[in-house]
Amino acid sequence: MRTRRALAALVPLAVLSLTACGGEDAEPTTAESSSSSAGETPTEAPSETPTEAPTETASEAPSESPAEDQAAAPAGDLSEPGSSLAIGEAATLPVNDGKGVLEITVTGIEQGTSKDIAQFEFTGDDKPSDYTPFYVQVTGKVVSGDVVDYDPADDVSGMIGEEGATDLIEFGDFKPCDGDGYEDGAKPGDLNQSCTIALAPKGQTVDGAFYSDSSSESKYSAWDNNQITWN
Repeated sequence: MRTRRALAALVPLAVLSLTACGGEDAEPTTAESSSSSAGETPTEAPSETPTEAPTETASEAPSESPAEDQAAAPAGDLSEPGSSLAIGEAATLPVNDGKGVLEITVTGIEQGTSKDIAQFEFTGDDKPSDYTPFYVQVTGKVVSGDVVDYDPADDVSGMIGEEGATDLIEFGDFKPCDGDGYEDGAKPGDLNQSCTIALAPKGQTVDGAFYSDSSSESKYSAWDNNQITWN
């Protein structure tokens, strides 16, 4: 059973032109509420500026940076940010906030029908019959480090041409496309087969996928055009 918490939709991303946007870089936001609808843009909460920033003396500073402390594999062993792979090829990527390393492979994309998602509720004018679900099959293979609770499909999304498809995040069991995170005791070589649901408007096809890590320290962010793509 997938551990994600809610039914939601991720606004499509033009993944190959994200860096053309003006302003400061920001990570894409995934709405996590059953009231969200496919194609609806999440509202960004206003930020608050603290009146006084705390100072840290040299004696209080950590002796090691978080990145060094969590490094699970030499940087040279990881896939180059922005790499483009064929479906079936593996990318070696840091996961679980940098605590582990997985070989992540998009192994295939299977087309479903709108009847598969008929039980999900969409708000506004959107309805399940407006979309065709595609099931992006993802396999993870442990390389090193701590990958407990990490689902290999968590940071993978479908693509329609050069744009990101809409992600449908389900809760509970969904037999056409299901998966879960690694359990305690996962060791190098352990495989985990998972899946993520990508929605395409009727008449369009999900024909690729991309990996983008939204954490602030990641070198694989789609906002920097450094996502890993499969097509």
